[in-house]
Amino acid sequence: MIKKVFPLIIMLSIFLTGCGEKKLDCSLSESINGVDINTHIVSNFKKKSLKSFKFEIENILVDYPKSASNYLSLIKKVYETYNKYEGVNVSFEEDDSKIKIIIDIDVDKMNDESKENFNLVDVSKDFSTIKSELISSGYVCK
Repeated sequence: MIKKVFPLIIMLSIFLTGCGEKKLDCSLSESINGVDINTHIVSNFKKKSLKSFKFEIENILVDYPKSASNYLSLIKKVYETYNKYEGVNVSFEEDDSKIKIIIDIDVDKMNDESKENFNLVDVSKDFSTIKSELISSGYVCK
């Protein structure tokens, strides 16, 4: 009986844990100086270490909707420089008074300089630690 049940338990545990892969999905909404900022972070872990994450930062210009193009040009100047780092891709979406900055980071594709610039030299922080840090910063995580 044990010989028949054990493989089933192993397969079930692999299925339920996703072979050691986990996803952390967190968001934060705040208003600063007439701009509503919605931040969404999805972090992917494999075998307890961070592998990749995606930031989506949506800026809604509540008080200055007609300033979106000026605001976007300022934002682009800041964030486009991140594209020079290996493993980092930054893109932008603009819609009327909304500007979304999307930053994709693949830790495995980053070189040492990139990791250092993004403070990812030590990616050994596990899922629980990163989740706790985000929650203490005001994020709501699923």
